[in-house]
Amino acid sequence: TYKAVQYQIFSYRDSNPLSQSTFYSQHIPDDLKSIVFQALNNIGVNEFSKKLDLFIKQYYEFPYYDEIQLPDSEAINIKLKVSEGSQDKSDHVGLNKIAGMMDLKSLLITDIIEPLKNKQAYKEYGIKPLNGLLFYGPPGCGKTFIAKQLAAELGYTFFEIKPSDLASVYVHGTQEKIGKLFLEASLKAPSVIFIDEVDAVMPSRDSAHMGQHYSSEVNEFLAQLTECSEKGILTIMATNRPDAIDKAILRTGRVDKAVYIPLPDFDTRKEMLKILLKGRPIDSGLDLDSIAMLMAHYTSSDINYMVNEAAKLALKENSKIGHEHLMEVLRKTKSSVNYDQLEKYDSFTEFQRF
Repeated sequence: TYKAVQYQIFSYRDSNPLSQSTFYSQHIPDDLKSIVFQALNNIGVNEFSKKLDLFIKQYYEFPYYDEIQLPDSEAINIKLKVSEGSQDKSDHVGLNKIAGMMDLKSLLITDIIEPLKNKQAYKEYGIKPLNGLLFYGPPGCGKTFIAKQLAAELGYTFFEIKPSDLASVYVHGTQEKIGKLFLEASLKAPSVIFIDEVDAVMPSRDSAHMGQHYSSEVNEFLAQLTECSEKGILTIMATNRPDAIDKAILRTGRVDKAVYIPLPDFDTRKEMLKILLKGRPIDSGLDLDSIAMLMAHYTSSDINYMVNEAAKLALKENSKIGHEHLMEVLRKTKSSVNYDQLEKYDSFTEFQRF
């Protein structure tokens, strides 16, 4: 009978409680995890909908009900805006090489590319091109790749700098290297200077461990960064630790916009999978939608790694890459970032003026 089956299920659940610490719950906020597990354990099931709605309102500051849905006409306009400026581009040039990330591309086109390509029109309105950008976000989400493709889109000379490139054993040697870098970039202008791990190059001078020579190097960078756009230089800095950067860098005239490079969204993940699997033997029944859905909370580099691992498994079996290969790798692979790290980026974003 129904009651007998129900009794058996509840008895089994009582003697085998679900664990909240699982592979699938590592990125879930604790409040949401509690709501879901209470429902799965048949505790307050009738209140599930209300609790979930309350959580969404508190956490995201808006409900999930119908009032947030846009009319069809507005949705169409948004889609058209996102695709503007890229229709005549080759798939092998600039921003078109970046999988998905339509909001980011739209921002780069509006705030960077258009003002630099149509300087005269913007000048008439007293609008100057941006001086510098800060790319921040989890490691492995493509900050360096995006900077390179932005430079390619603009047709600018690209300088990629790492902390080790500027290191020197001589007193004031690093300052001299910084000066030479910006001089060379101005001679080869228009150019993009991309500084990776900027938190190591320009750490906060408020730190108790900051030496005098580090402070001098930060001062030199600040001097070179100020209004460098007038020399035809766009400076892009990247960091996984935005809170560790010297605050003076983030003032206008040095860094005019901080851009969050997030984990890839569903559409980006799906497009990445298509690109990464292109040219490989693929099972005809492979459902990219479901795989992309399960890869939420993985970085771009994680996805690249998992596709390669799945390909190795298929090669060992001398078969085509299928759903089971990707699922096996997914079960064994943890994300490079966790929920606490993502919360820190959200906190930094909250206090930005841009």
